[in-house]
Amino acid sequence: MSTFDQDNRPLILEAGRADRQYWVDLWRYRELFLILAWRDVAVRYKQTVIGVIWAFVRPFMTMVVFTVVVNGFRSGKRRVTLSGRVFASRVTLYAPGPGTGITSFLAVILNMLRPGDFWRAYPMVAYIALYALLIFLMGALLARLPKVGRERLRAASWLLILVLGAVLSLLLPGATIFFLVAPAMALAGITLDQRSPRAGLLLAGAAAIVQFLMFAELLALIEMLLTDGPLWAVLPLAALAVLPVLVELDPARLRPALGIGALAALGMSAAALAIPRASAERPLGMSIDYYREANFGTAHWAIATKQAPLPPDFPGSWRKDTLPYNGRTRWVSRAPFIATPVATARLVASEPAGTGRRIRIALSPGGGDGIAIRFPESAKVIALGLSGEAVAVPADGQPKKAALRCTGRSCDGLVIEALLGNPRPITVELYSTRFALPRLAAPLVAARPRNAIPQYAPDSTITRSDAKL
Repeated sequence: MSTFDQDNRPLILEAGRADRQYWVDLWRYRELFLILAWRDVAVRYKQTVIGVIWAFVRPFMTMVVFTVVVNGFRSGKRRVTLSGRVFASRVTLYAPGPGTGITSFLAVILNMLRPGDFWRAYPMVAYIALYALLIFLMGALLARLPKVGRERLRAASWLLILVLGAVLSLLLPGATIFFLVAPAMALAGITLDQRSPRAGLLLAGAAAIVQFLMFAELLALIEMLLTDGPLWAVLPLAALAVLPVLVELDPARLRPALGIGALAALGMSAAALAIPRASAERPLGMSIDYYREANFGTAHWAIATKQAPLPPDFPGSWRKDTLPYNGRTRWVSRAPFIATPVATARLVASEPAGTGRRIRIALSPGGGDGIAIRFPESAKVIALGLSGEAVAVPADGQPKKAALRCTGRSCDGLVIEALLGNPRPITVELYSTRFALPRLAAPLVAARPRNAIPQYAPDSTITRSDAKL
């Protein structure tokens, strides 16, 4: 690619080649550099309330927070020693770590006792059970630790939040807002604690409440996004939300609350195992497929419920298994072998290309609504796509078998192109999909619970066939 500068001198841009006139060209094209830089800043902060000002507010607030941290450790008559800070930090980490681990284990146990998305209809019941157990464990661990001093625990807890916040901000710049306001208030309280303990306590308590409310809002959003689980994903953030509050509480007064938390965790866990797993507002995903192997003369019913058990009176004999057309574990049962749409593939062209060959294939779903073609690993697919528009396929991509899917009327007669690293003939898998079930599936559809619907795709009839190319 080439362009011209103001003096009509060509500038050649070549990939992988260093430009020895870097600083000269940077000054020569300074206006373009400023325009691109401003565009990047404007696009990044376009949706923020205060716009580009946020680019300056965020580093300034970070500087203020860390300045308060340093001054908080240096000011006052009673200085916090390095060993004290390290010990307090280890003590503070001691509570969230085991608390989160044990509570996550409870989530796994609940899922083993009741497979599937058992929390889907009433997710707050399961979440409250986990939160109650987390608070109980963290409070119990903090209460049993040697007396370190509330000031040291307070400083260590907020330092932990700051460190984790800095790491998350590097990965997710939008997360910075959740780790600025409350830590700044808390560290201001730490600074004032030596001169005015009451003011320091008030600021620390207010910071803990603000942090809890901000994290609670974030937790609510995560719970909404993770409707399908896993439940334990919210626990690390919940531990950070409740840690500053537990540090400020008196251990003697905390014990009765911990007992209530333990009872709440037990009661809510039992309720989560008993309440309905689906409702009209939050239905259970339950897709029914008829799958036929045209070349082998076999057919199966396949039902995807995300590991949830089928209703006790559901017709048929079912087992958990996977079928070739999809890697998800499903409930599988034998089905009658009937006529269904069969996909076909016709080799249009084949020409040598490097150590392999380039082929063009005409596809037809055979009367179905869609078609998919899957190549064997031995084909060593290098590129795949429409004719003349093949896209490179990563050598270490997933899944191992390269595939292409087409849905709609344009799929009938569609010509695709594949660049193969193996010149030998191959056998591909073809899947024709019709978004409807045969009449034989009527009893299964009728037995589907009222609060269950197909998810991700409608009930389908899928037929596999093979073709040599």
